[in-house]
Amino acid sequence: APAIVSAGLGGAGKPELTLSTLIDAYQKLASDQTIGKSEKQLKQWKGKHQRAVDTLISRIGDKPLAEITRDDALDFRDWWIGRIKDEGYTRNSANKNFGALSGMMRTVDEAFRLNLSLPFKGVRIAGAKYTRRQAYEPDFVRQHFLTATKIGGLNDEAADIVRLVALTGMRPSEIVALEPQRIRSDDPVPHVQIRPDARQLKTGASERDMPLVGQALDIMRKHPEGFPRYRSSADSFSAVAV
Repeated sequence: APAIVSAGLGGAGKPELTLSTLIDAYQKLASDQTIGKSEKQLKQWKGKHQRAVDTLISRIGDKPLAEITRDDALDFRDWWIGRIKDEGYTRNSANKNFGALSGMMRTVDEAFRLNLSLPFKGVRIAGAKYTRRQAYEPDFVRQHFLTATKIGGLNDEAADIVRLVALTGMRPSEIVALEPQRIRSDDPVPHVQIRPDARQLKTGASERDMPLVGQALDIMRKHPEGFPRYRSSADSFSAVAV
């Protein structure tokens, strides 16, 4: 790793990177992408790149980046097509692999002037589509979420998180992450502030103020400290709410 950093600063020759050293080099160069990420988000970000590299190594070995060819990339795509047909994998899974590999190789190529052929540029499997989730009917939401005394076997915090999702459209991860100072239920215009306090928001537009009215306001006044049971892990909420 020190030699790689030194080379990037002009203190040594161009590094001879292999697939197994690509991760370390890339994550140092792309450290700006981790700013504001929670521990969980950082783990997911690193894991996405590690899975892509490990999967490619399993197919072609730990090749030097300069020796990875367009044929290697196309053969890798063909292998993924077989997995999609025979093993139930999705096109999105494959395309995430291709995108991660392409992005990492492009980043290190530009940083170290390696003049790589960038074999994964443009490689993807067409046809991946966004599948819209089936929405609940309004009457179902009112009966089972908003007026029900109990929601399944959920505890009080989890049940009120579900109600807030239905009432406001906020993401569960945004609700569980609310810090007490972001809950402004006694302001002239009651609202909660969605901010990247302990986690990176999904998009730039995710940072916003969400007005509170009616039942949503009543729920937030019931939880002036937020939802500490789930604040450190949205996954634990998902586990009980499924």
